Amino acid sequence: MTPNKSEGLTGTSGQPPRHTNADTADCAHGLAESPNVQTAQHAAALMAKRVATATAQAALRGIALHRIEADDGRPLFVATRDYLTASFTDISAVEAWLTQIGGIAQ
Repeated sequence: MTPNKSEGLTGTSGQPPRHTNADTADCAHGLAESPNVQTAQHAAALMAKRVATATAQAALRGIALHRIEADDGRPLFVATRDYLTASFTDISAVEAWLTQIGGIAQ
């Protein structure tokens, strides 16, 4: 059943409902988020970008970089090329290693 012109998404005045800035923010992000949640999401996004950049830079050098979970639950980065393997406990160590071997353009 399709709505006719008098039905549909209109308010009681016959006009479409209006959204305030607060409504728009709530619609865009679900419920309003606390600054701590936003900061954690921002940090996670930055980490994902660093990992993606390091993975791409490694790939340009023929190195496969994998992020896996170590036995203790923390992330572990494993870089492989041919028969060589290197492992790192954080992304900063990966970035330093790639800089050392010429994997990140400067």
